[in-house]
Amino acid sequence: MDSMAVEEGYRGRGIGRELFDALLQLCRERGYDGLELQVNARNQAARAMYEKYGFTEKSVNMEFLGI
Repeated sequence: MDSMAVEEGYRGRGIGRELFDALLQLCRERGYDGLELQVNARNQAARAMYEKYGFTEKSVNMEFLGI
């Protein structure tokens, strides 16, 4: 899987958790020993969900749009 997202109008209904639970189950079935993801630093809801799963911050990517 390359990326996943829940369309804004459907957020807050547990869809992201269901998708992520299915992804984690697939990883377990395939014998993966870890999982790394990227999340927009401004997406507090997604960050909170991933932290509940036990993810910790590894790195920070920055961008400059003021040119």
